[in-house]
Amino acid sequence: MPSTMSYNLGITRQLSSQFSSPTSPRFARSPSPSPTTNPTSLASPHDDVTEDNKSILIERLNDIVQRLNQDSSVDDDTVTKIHRDVDYIERLIKTGASRSRRPSVIGLGIDDMIDGRDYTNREAVWEPAPSIELKNPKRRERAKRGDDMSSSIAQKVAHEAEGLAIQLSNSVSELQKRKEESDRIHDILLSRLENSKERIMFLEYRISEMEEDFDANQSELQFLRIQQKAIEVQYPKEVEDEDLTQSIQNWKIDWEEVDRKSKARRKKFCMKVTRPEEETASVAETSAVSVYTGV
Repeated sequence: MPSTMSYNLGITRQLSSQFSSPTSPRFARSPSPSPTTNPTSLASPHDDVTEDNKSILIERLNDIVQRLNQDSSVDDDTVTKIHRDVDYIERLIKTGASRSRRPSVIGLGIDDMIDGRDYTNREAVWEPAPSIELKNPKRRERAKRGDDMSSSIAQKVAHEAEGLAIQLSNSVSELQKRKEESDRIHDILLSRLENSKERIMFLEYRISEMEEDFDANQSELQFLRIQQKAIEVQYPKEVEDEDLTQSIQNWKIDWEEVDRKSKARRKKFCMKVTRPEEETASVAETSAVSVYTGV
């Protein structure tokens, strides 16, 4: 982007042909006063020059506004500098309003400077001088420091955000893995539960059968014992028959042995029925823990 000095010089070259000397046709906006004209009815030369100077300044500012609107390549630093210059101009306007309006030579046109003529008197051409880029070292340094700090803070925030994003991604991956493991454990436990239910139903059926058989055997044994008691009652004590007595004793021994074995078999079966259920639950828990821990 062209610098402010070259830009202002370019505008001055364009305007120098329009307002370069008092003899310019554009400078003579009103007819020269005749000797018969009343001097009090004419404005002072300083007022005319001031109005022309303001008009040219307004044209320059309008031209700058148009160029800013049309040029999209103006960066932020340039816009910031223009803001600072505009602030300075506003302060000049506020300060100049309180001062006396004493005419002073602002600058010379480029053509007049090339001609080498002296226009320092009151009749010289009042042209705007090339504006010098106003620089405030402290403000510029402070603004630059602020930009550097903003850049460093933005980089730090971006770096931390990237780290947090990575951590969040890792956490999400871990949670997804844990969810998959939990689903698999749940499926295994459900499968084991179904198998356990089926086995429990089968064992309950077998237990009911065994209880029925045991009750039937106990009834039969009880009936035999009653018969044995009846025989003992009917058998006279005074009649001593060694063979019959020995047979009765053997029958008692056999009956007691059968009764003992029946009770032991029933107790053993109940223990077998209880133990597979505990083993099934223990195996399910062990499988779940091994799947969860990955062992």
